[in-house]
Amino acid sequence: MTAHPLAPLLAPSSVAIFGASNDPTRISGRSLRYYREAGYKGGLYPINPTRDTVQGLRAYPDLASVSGSVDCAVIAVPANLAVESMEACAAKGVKGVVMFTAGFAEIGPEGRAMQERIAQIAHDSGIRLCGPNCLGLFNMRTGHTPTFSSFLEEGPTQAGPLGMVTQSGAFGTHLLALAAR
Repeated sequence: MTAHPLAPLLAPSSVAIFGASNDPTRISGRSLRYYREAGYKGGLYPINPTRDTVQGLRAYPDLASVSGSVDCAVIAVPANLAVESMEACAAKGVKGVVMFTAGFAEIGPEGRAMQERIAQIAHDSGIRLCGPNCLGLFNMRTGHTPTFSSFLEEGPTQAGPLGMVTQSGAFGTHLLALAAR
């Protein structure tokens, strides 16, 4: 049986986090903290060229340094590094990317060109892309938490029978808070 094409994005067995921060309160550090708190069982690979460890896990200077395959990547780097990060994902064979990074089409022609390049890389390499400029997603059944949503600040929530997709991260977070009551 062939895996669903969204499986690397929604239920990956391994995740690399570009720009992973040792500070679990920063946008680039929350997702890693959430993975650990939610009990994610897959491989977690913090990508940070300036650190040996991030939040107690071995850090990698770049994606090419990770041995084996990576299903999904979280990209939480400045906009000027986002295209390079996508290219690294394509070269590694990553099939799902969640990109928090902002500063693209919303800022003007130069940003639009970078966003178009990111979309082209995703298209050409078969990467399923959530973003850019997104709050992310989470799957509490698997502990897959590529998000910086404040909803998970109080810890992981119980998995339930409902899935939800919204265009607005703020609206989605509000709906989740209401549903959790």
